[in-house]
Amino acid sequence: MWRDGLDRLKKPLRAPYRGLRARYIRCRHGFSEADFRKALSAVGLSRGDTVMVHSAMTGFAGFAGDATDIIRILEDTVSADGALLMPTFTWLGDMEDFIATGRVFDPRTTPSQVGLLPEIFRRSAGVVRSVHPTHSIAAWGWDAAWWIHDHHLAETPCGRGSAFARLLERGAKILLAGVDITACSFFHCAEELLEAQMPESPFTAQRYVLQCRVDGRMVDTAPMRFYDPGMSRRRRTLWLADAMRRAGRWREARTGSLNLIGLRVADLLRTLQEMAARGEFCYLPR
Repeated sequence: MWRDGLDRLKKPLRAPYRGLRARYIRCRHGFSEADFRKALSAVGLSRGDTVMVHSAMTGFAGFAGDATDIIRILEDTVSADGALLMPTFTWLGDMEDFIATGRVFDPRTTPSQVGLLPEIFRRSAGVVRSVHPTHSIAAWGWDAAWWIHDHHLAETPCGRGSAFARLLERGAKILLAGVDITACSFFHCAEELLEAQMPESPFTAQRYVLQCRVDGRMVDTAPMRFYDPGMSRRRRTLWLADAMRRAGRWREARTGSLNLIGLRVADLLRTLQEMAARGEFCYLPR
């Protein structure tokens, strides 16, 4: 009862507090478009690159612009000669609960659940989105359609046949903007590539067929293995970050409120392969 009363007292104070906090961050940790472009260059991004971006808008709290400006700057950085990709995942929470809802994915209308920037990006001009009920990808730039085709036929959400595996073919980079390496979904692709070397499979034994709606017609996915919940709870990708730093394969820069990390996909896989050769994997033991 007393907690309800306290919540009622706090409620009218929340909006003014958020406004004061935002002004403080812009004052003490603000950064401009030029600052952002300089930081992108510092972590290794340049014209013609293919870049998968994982982001959180909290990191952009001090930025003198909005989400559309961020997307414009990222597109300018890689140019139309490169490619910009973002995850537009729709799966949150427990896999079995998600499947039980029976939701049908539509790439045109189903919103992303992984932040504001991917949601704005998927709606932007020239951006296309893959057909996948849980782990769709949005792409812009050179050969954008190649990145997304037949994603629903992949046997795991981020494995062979997905844009994540294609990152390796194009020598792509990963940009972590306001997030750490736990947000890097390429790790799931590596899980499939290294599965035979692992002491336990990170995937479910059961396969699932889900439905998508494409241009008004129903499309089934291939029988798909998801991530084993028990293994997922034991996953510790921060160990990969430590190994990348020790190997000198880590680029990081900060501007204002934003921390940026730039990584090469080939370096990520190489580091995981080296760890596997030593019998090291990014999972807590049972």
